[in-house]
Amino acid sequence: MAAYRELGRISDPTILKFFVLYVLQALGGSTAKSALGEVAMMTESASYFDYAQALDALLSTGHIAVGEEGSYTITPLGEDAHGHFYNQVPTWVRGRVGRAVME
Repeated sequence: MAAYRELGRISDPTILKFFVLYVLQALGGSTAKSALGEVAMMTESASYFDYAQALDALLSTGHIAVGEEGSYTITPLGEDAHGHFYNQVPTWVRGRVGRAVME
C-alpha cells in the first residue's frame, strides 16, 4: 500500500493529518504540545518528521489552534474534519492510540 512506507507506519500526508486529529481528539481535544507528541510517538504509527509536518499543516490551515500556555486545541474546523474522516485512520492505528492514551 502506498500509504504505508514501512510496515505499521503511515506515510500518506492526508492520513497523517487525520491521525494527528485523531490523537488530539483522543486526548480530550486539548493538550500540551509535549503530550500530543508523546502519545503520537508511542503508537509507532508515524515518524517524528512526518508527524511534525502534519501538525504544522493542521496549524496553518486552522484545524488546530495554539491555546493558552502553548497547548494545542482542536478547532471547530478540526472537529468537523475528524468527524467526517476519522475512519480513514486505520483500525490498527486507532487501537494503538487508545492503548497509548491509557498509559
